[in-house]
Amino acid sequence: MNRITTWRPAALLLFVAVVLAAPALAETLYQIKVEHNHRVGECQGTLIVRDDKVVFESKNVGCGRIWEYANIERIDFKSKWEFHVFFSDTVRGKGQKYVLKFRDDNPDNMAAIGYIQGRLGPIALAPAGRPAEPVELPYRLKVELDLNGPNCMGTLVLREDQIVFETGAAKCADRAFVREWDSLKEYRRLDDRQFLLIFYKYGRSAPDEITELRFWAQGPVPQEVHRMLAEGGR
Repeated sequence: MNRITTWRPAALLLFVAVVLAAPALAETLYQIKVEHNHRVGECQGTLIVRDDKVVFESKNVGCGRIWEYANIERIDFKSKWEFHVFFSDTVRGKGQKYVLKFRDDNPDNMAAIGYIQGRLGPIALAPAGRPAEPVELPYRLKVELDLNGPNCMGTLVLREDQIVFETGAAKCADRAFVREWDSLKEYRRLDDRQFLLIFYKYGRSAPDEITELRFWAQGPVPQEVHRMLAEGGR
C-alpha cells in the first residue's frame, strides 16, 4: 500500500511535466478554396491560414506548399481573383512565386489575405537612404470602391480630421461617405494599390459591428500614405 501511495505523486508530476513540455497546438484561422496555376493547367486545393504558418494542400503530388511567415516576402494581386505569393526558400533563395486564384467569392478570402499581410512585419516607409515624403493634407487619391461587380470610381480624400469618399457617379451616390479618423478600426494593405478600410459601424462601443471596404488605387500609393492610414491619421 505504501508503494502505491508513493508512486501516485510521482506519476502525477511526470504527467504534468509532459503536458507542459508539449508544444501548443496551432490554431487554424481560415480555410480558403483556391486553385494553383501551373505553366500548363491547374490544380485545386485549400489555402489554410494558421497562426504559425500558411499551408496549401492539394491532392496533386508535388503541388502542396508550407510557408513560414518569416519566408513570405509579399502578396501581389493581379486581379480580383488571382494573387501571387512571393517567398524565399533554402534551395532557390528569394523571389520565388506561387500563383493562386480564389475559387469562389467567400467573404473570408480577403480577411485571410489581410491576416497574412499583417504578419509580414511593419511596412517600410521609404526605400533605404531616402526619407519618406510628408503627406500634404487634404490628400486626394483616385480609387475604385470594390462592389463585387461594377465598381464605383471616385476619390478618397484624407483630411486632418476625416476620411472622405467622393464619387460623381449617380449609381454610386449612396456609397459616398464622410467618417472621422476615430471610426477607423483597421487598415490592411494588400499590395501597392489595393487596401482595406475597416470602420466601426456603430462606434467603438460595438467593436464587432464593422463595415469593410476594399479600394483599388488607380496608381501606386505613396508609402507615407500607407503609414498614415495604418496609424489612423497620426
